[in-house]
Amino acid sequence: MVRLLAVLVLAGASVNAQTLYDLYGPTHYQSAVASSTFYNDQTYSIDKLFDNNLDTEWASWANTLNGNNPQDNQEVWFSFNLNQSYPIHAIRFAPRQPTTAIGDGISGMKVWISGTSLAVDVKDVDQTSDFLYESGLAPTLNQSVNISDAFTPATYSFSSPVEGQYFLVQLTTDTYNSFQNIGAREFVVSVPEPSSLSLMLAGGAVLMAGRRRKSD
Repeated sequence: MVRLLAVLVLAGASVNAQTLYDLYGPTHYQSAVASSTFYNDQTYSIDKLFDNNLDTEWASWANTLNGNNPQDNQEVWFSFNLNQSYPIHAIRFAPRQPTTAIGDGISGMKVWISGTSLAVDVKDVDQTSDFLYESGLAPTLNQSVNISDAFTPATYSFSSPVEGQYFLVQLTTDTYNSFQNIGAREFVVSVPEPSSLSLMLAGGAVLMAGRRRKSD
């Protein structure tokens, strides 16, 4: 599933602007793994980030009284790959709505995007720690997150497209509470329109231009 983000501008037969799409659904997002899932309940599974529904959410099971999240409760990870490599223009992100009494809102997000697998098991704290402190690979996006309304996703655009297929994401909070379970409602990538649609639209512009010339 794709959602139109910007309208293509046609002038004669030329394309002056690029149409971007938010990608959604299991066709595009594959092999998604979270460091933990709240009570291992699929209601809160990681695929909820990609389902185009802000009423659903992924929640970690970072409650330290249970000890089910390997990175403790101020840091959670997830990974996935897209069905193919894309030039990625932006990431749309919405965190879980913070629980006021607990204060489990997200304060930071790091995203690594690669053309090859990053080979990190997010359920293994040694692997995430080694990657974070020893790999030397800087995040593609290192973003402070301060969104009070989780139903209004923020868009983080790249100054130039990032080509990639494999994603590794760390979410952090600067608060501490033994009951908090941080997570997110949406994490999707924005890419250019499919080339077949591009050709079809451009062809339509040429056809219309030809018809205008014939009728003049």
